[in-house]
Amino acid sequence: MNNYKIKSGFLLVDKPEGMPSFSLVKRIRKITKIKKIGHTGTLDPFASGLMIVCLGKATKLASKLITETKEYEVKMKLGIKTESGDLYTDVLKINDHPNITEADLEKIKPKILAMKEQVPPQYSAVKYKGKPAYTYARKNEKIPLKPKPIKIYDLEFQKIDLPYIHYKTCVSKGTYIRVLTEDIAKELNTIAVTSGLRRTKISNYDLSKATKLKSLQPNNWKKKLIEIADFMTDYPTIKIRKVYAFRHGSEIEVDAPDEEEVMVLNKGKCIGFGKIKNGVLFPQKVFI
Repeated sequence: MNNYKIKSGFLLVDKPEGMPSFSLVKRIRKITKIKKIGHTGTLDPFASGLMIVCLGKATKLASKLITETKEYEVKMKLGIKTESGDLYTDVLKINDHPNITEADLEKIKPKILAMKEQVPPQYSAVKYKGKPAYTYARKNEKIPLKPKPIKIYDLEFQKIDLPYIHYKTCVSKGTYIRVLTEDIAKELNTIAVTSGLRRTKISNYDLSKATKLKSLQPNNWKKKLIEIADFMTDYPTIKIRKVYAFRHGSEIEVDAPDEEEVMVLNKGKCIGFGKIKNGVLFPQKVFI
């Protein structure tokens, strides 16, 4: 288990502006010398902020974290519309913007919070006929994308500095902030793009706990690594001694209530996940 303990876990990383998410993963792979690395959700290259990077066996848990809520700080620019909803593609339209007030923003807030679906932008990684939508957009081919269910949990307008409006929002998985900005502008009878974006939170994991990418080095990354048992604290746990049996997928008798999913611990370390039914532990994900 020594190799597992050292090379599996999570890193909270503050992605710098201007870097694609896959480049961040590539950089961390070079720093750690670990090939199996993933993350729990991309950020647009122009965006910065929190990314949860999964190392080793922890990559098997990425899908559990992708579903979590995300919080963003956003800067939108009024009076401009682009192909992608940010400032990195061609400008389609420029308009004079109205004189927006705090009262105007508070008036539209309930309607934004009531949104239940959203059509992904043409410049997105949503698949269409097996290819990401952005591959079509780059060829000026518009494709039909279906609305996706979303939820806006919170929306706080922080500052008006025309033509900019700053806001903070907490949203569900799959919500595109670039589209949300355009929707806010539409309710204000104008157009807008997202000119600044920073992810500040994923579920209970806060940007203040993240390490800047430039600070991660081959000689210090292990000190930043959060082990699975210390990271996924919301899960019920069970301690076992029969490591050999668990490793080989054998059923293990336990004195514990039924659980659809339980984290299995040995000597304080997560060795996998299982299901408990009628006093029997059934291995489901084995990390050793």
